[in-house]
Amino acid sequence: MDHEKELILRAQKGDKSAFCSLIEENRTFIFSSAMYKLKCREDAEDITQETFFKAYRKISSFRFECKFSTWLYSVLQNCILDFYRKKKRSFERDVPLSSLEDDKPFDLESDDISPEDETIRKMKIEAVRRTIMSLPDDAKTIIILRDINGESYENIAKILQISEGAVKSRLFRAREKLKAEIEKTLPIETIL
Repeated sequence: MDHEKELILRAQKGDKSAFCSLIEENRTFIFSSAMYKLKCREDAEDITQETFFKAYRKISSFRFECKFSTWLYSVLQNCILDFYRKKKRSFERDVPLSSLEDDKPFDLESDDISPEDETIRKMKIEAVRRTIMSLPDDAKTIIILRDINGESYENIAKILQISEGAVKSRLFRAREKLKAEIEKTLPIETIL
């Protein structure tokens, strides 16, 4: 039996020191993943702690069907989704939507964009952000996971506990809804 499996089995029986060992082995991975998603050290620390707390409470549900780190990552993703739901207002201001801009990083110092064009670009981004936040929770969640956080279809399926086919179908419908809502908000010539 490998070391990690032994620790998990002991933790499932209530051995706190075994669970602490699992935390130490996965702390850097979970914290760096939270930092990548949240972009704020304090929030990432809170979410990391919440992830380990929830994992401890749910360790008995771990069934060895995937790696422990994958299961822990899904717990992290659920904590992040809960965080976004609770902090909806601050999320609207803070989530970078650069992934919706042809995968180019946010560049406020670009020399080839006039101040007027930059203002228009920022207004478009804000309109898209508001539109995403106005979507129903299931559409908003799947767009955030795939288009903003860059999660794979496989990871989204694990997080939402649905098939990859269902992920693709829901994502298609969510994107269509987003597109329709954006077209209502912005005239088509300003989108292009």
